[in-house]
Amino acid sequence: MTEPFSVLLERQKYPGYGRCIYCLSDGGAARLRREHIIPRALGGNAEILQASCSDCEAKTSHVDGALANAMFRDLRIYLRLQSRRKTTTRTTHLPTTFLLPNGETRTELMLVEERPVEVHVPLLFPPGLVSGVNLDGVEIRTMHSIIHIPEKFRLPPSCQPSASLKIEGQFDVYTFSRALAKIAHCFTVITHGLDAFEPFLPPIILGENANPLRYIGGTYEPPPPPWPGGKHHIAMFEMRRDGNTYFGVDIRLFAPFGEGGMPNVGMPVYRVISGLVRQTRT
Repeated sequence: MTEPFSVLLERQKYPGYGRCIYCLSDGGAARLRREHIIPRALGGNAEILQASCSDCEAKTSHVDGALANAMFRDLRIYLRLQSRRKTTTRTTHLPTTFLLPNGETRTELMLVEERPVEVHVPLLFPPGLVSGVNLDGVEIRTMHSIIHIPEKFRLPPSCQPSASLKIEGQFDVYTFSRALAKIAHCFTVITHGLDAFEPFLPPIILGENANPLRYIGGTYEPPPPPWPGGKHHIAMFEMRRDGNTYFGVDIRLFAPFGEGGMPNVGMPVYRVISGLVRQTRT
């Protein structure tokens, strides 16, 4: 999709619907809890009030935690984003591993603002519902890597005169797909209401569907350049297929972030089909 995306309003609070937006229960004795549309630890401040029951909240919190503490931990720390933990201390140093010319590796603690930041995310095929191709599991096109080198970066003395950054890291594509599903479902709910569509994503969000790629994917276009303005970009769209209309959401996390020295290398766009539009919208 062509930039600019609609940017999610910061610190916006959206009213709930008296039901869990995932399982449709009334929350029982524990009542309903608020739900951040984008995880708070990724800088998301918009939230739906009274949105999820305690059982569903436990499952979505696990997904949010994986996104913040595993997949995007270093980037989140570099950008000094808020944490769910109630602490006044900030991480000041992180380990960085270098590959020396003789093949040995050396790990050094570096100041957060001076160390390179690695981000590895998958490039996905278009959702099966869009392409007409059935994909099993979490098949991906390839991994997309961005390495941002801050202006303050200097090679540690122990690694001089020359060394290269050792690329490390693993990525849980299935959990990432669940996180994209949650963002898209919440955004569709606040845009159109809970009763305007038949949702496809709650079973994926709650970990009950092991084949999410019918509804979650990307595009064949290369990742666009970094785009300033807001931390994350989200846009609704509608798609017609076989006489039906579907709601969809394009998601670009950390849209302003890019590779240092390569201004045309940015984060990818993910495309999620969130549900079938009801003929009579209420």
